[in-house]
Amino acid sequence: RILIADDMGVGKTVQAISLAACYLEEWPLLVVVPASLRITWAGELEKWLPDELAPSDIHVVFSSDDKLSLWRKSQPNATGSGSSSSGSSSSGKE
Repeated sequence: RILIADDMGVGKTVQAISLAACYLEEWPLLVVVPASLRITWAGELEKWLPDELAPSDIHVVFSSDDKLSLWRKSQPNATGSGSSSSGSSSSGKE
């Protein structure tokens, strides 16, 4: 567990993403942010981890009715109901 607190614009998002990338084997990763930052965070994950994440690996929750299917890339028969953060789907992980 970690808390990164600093002024706006000094790179907290990039620091958090780079730290999370150090623990890819421990994923899935849950990022909890204010609703106004959901899409921004999804975009930042795609931007900073393009070799580790496909857009379909990122799931943004839009309401309490959204269903989340957790799975790991390491599972041989893993299938997910993923959707790109830029799409209109409302499934899961942010």
